[in-house]
Amino acid sequence: MQNGWQLPALLTPQSKISSFEKTVSRIRQTAGVSSPPEHIRQPTQQPPPRMTPLSDTLIFVYGSLRPDIGNAMSKRLQEESTILGPATIKAHLFKLGWYPGIRFVENTDDWVSGYLLNLSNAESLKWLDEYEGFLPDSPKESLFLRKKTQVSWGGKLTFAWCYEYNLEPKPGSRVISGDWKLEVAPDHDLPD
Repeated sequence: MQNGWQLPALLTPQSKISSFEKTVSRIRQTAGVSSPPEHIRQPTQQPPPRMTPLSDTLIFVYGSLRPDIGNAMSKRLQEESTILGPATIKAHLFKLGWYPGIRFVENTDDWVSGYLLNLSNAESLKWLDEYEGFLPDSPKESLFLRKKTQVSWGGKLTFAWCYEYNLEPKPGSRVISGDWKLEVAPDHDLPD
């Protein structure tokens, strides 16, 4: 024992904590402080709030739901999400009429341009599924399938929901640029 300090003979994790707590307590008593300042107090032992994993609320949109398209459904989606920015996925883009569809193709170097959004509430996926013709209980009968896909955004890779066309596109309907807004949207009046 030297200068009022004593080291335990055997330092176990518990003894380290106990020794540390005792030392801090002695320092507080010597300084006349009963508890640490507000900015360094230990948080109360409450469980952290439950959070929806970010990947469950990320969605990649490439067609009529893009924020730069401006139809009623695109505007609704913007009200229920945060636009994270332009993004791309590896796929082929097809013109299906006034709206596009993508097909995931293995070993492609083709990119489809769109936007990555973070839904404020995963419940928005219900109306998005309906809009896209996705029937979770009958995927074979769905017009589009909601799938997780890898998205390139801001120099990073992440995973997000995306709707893939579930039928075989017509020959010659491929949009080579991969950008719906650039090649197709200016030529069509999009329904609200």
